[in-house]
Amino acid sequence: MSLASDIQEVQNVVDTSFGSMSNQVEDFSRNSIEQFGMSELAAKQTAGRYMAMTTSIGLTGQAATDMSLKITGLTGDMASFYNVSQDVASTALASIWTGETESLKQFGIIMTQTNLEAFAMSQGINKTWDQLTQAEQVQLCYNYVLSQTSLAQGDFAKTSDSWANQNRILSETTNALSASIGEGLMDSMTPLLEIVNDVVSSLYDFQESTGLLDDFFTILISGAVGLLTYKVADAIASVTVSIMEMGGVAMIANMQGGLAAISFGALIAALVKLANAWGSMNDGEKVVAVLGAVAAAALTAALAVGAFQSALTMGIAAAAIVAGIAAIMIAINSANSRMAKFKNLDSMPTLADARLPRANVPRLATGAVIPPNREFMAVLGDQKSGTNIEAPMGTIKQGVREVMSEMGVTGGPQQITVLMELDRRQIGRVVYELNKSES
Repeated sequence: MSLASDIQEVQNVVDTSFGSMSNQVEDFSRNSIEQFGMSELAAKQTAGRYMAMTTSIGLTGQAATDMSLKITGLTGDMASFYNVSQDVASTALASIWTGETESLKQFGIIMTQTNLEAFAMSQGINKTWDQLTQAEQVQLCYNYVLSQTSLAQGDFAKTSDSWANQNRILSETTNALSASIGEGLMDSMTPLLEIVNDVVSSLYDFQESTGLLDDFFTILISGAVGLLTYKVADAIASVTVSIMEMGGVAMIANMQGGLAAISFGALIAALVKLANAWGSMNDGEKVVAVLGAVAAAALTAALAVGAFQSALTMGIAAAAIVAGIAAIMIAINSANSRMAKFKNLDSMPTLADARLPRANVPRLATGAVIPPNREFMAVLGDQKSGTNIEAPMGTIKQGVREVMSEMGVTGGPQQITVLMELDRRQIGRVVYELNKSES
């Protein structure tokens, strides 16, 4: 599918670079294996690269297309003629556009400025190198290279029955077959890939919002090293070592059932502990525990049906089961540890238990005269019986007046009769008048 994907991607380059002339590239690549020993992918990649460089210097249309396809074919011929890879030939021929002529020397092509100017004069071009435009310089280099590679041109078609070229044809045909098969698989797998992308995108969003997957995979990695917190880990590890050491088909068949049984028992025990701790776990611990349980359960089921046929895959499965159970146990331990901290808080002393120093606070059960601007803290309501009143003096006077008014006592001089008794005998009656000053 990788080759098929590459063909799809390079097709975009061809369609963009050649535009309306892309059909010529299709015709060229259709026979490129027989003519130049190049697969459809290699032909389109090479032609697309040359066309992109050609259009970048201002050459377009049919002239640019002819130049790109001509050098693409020459790439296959030079690889055949000099018995080098097509990548080596392609890099050297790219010097026509880049000016990096060193790689051409291995093919006996010395493309110096002096040689190019001499070649230009032979072609009736009466300009120095510096007087040429960039497009004219590339065109001159192109013609010069063609003149220097006349022996190599058409070599692959002439020698296609040679051992080296038959190997090239076999290799490129195999790649073409793989690409064709891969294209069909891509069509059928693309909907599934879209679903996988949606799942991965959802996991990414979940991770970005919660960060819980970091904890999960950290737990899995640590669990793969060993499940020290769980007794069954030693048994699983021992069985795994035995499998890795013995490795025979018969031994694998015999041990797979035993490993599945041990894993199943360990998983059930872990799930029982998980059920007991579930109510005290937070969301993060629940996610980690569930993911670990799903992973361990799936691999245990795979062991039970004999899905693993080699010691290596069984060993990996056992390690993954250990990691899954480790995730469950670590999540449970995290919840238990947190709940233990909460329980410790209940045993902490409260304010009621604390002994605070006593302050010298006056108690006003017997009353007090409070002058102005003398703020102080006092205890009220400490009398054993009766009702005390703490009020401003003016309020108390007003209350007294109201009581006297209810008794019929008004302002001004009043006559008051006083009876005096001694040994239950009235010894006198005195009537006197109070002065206003005494009222």
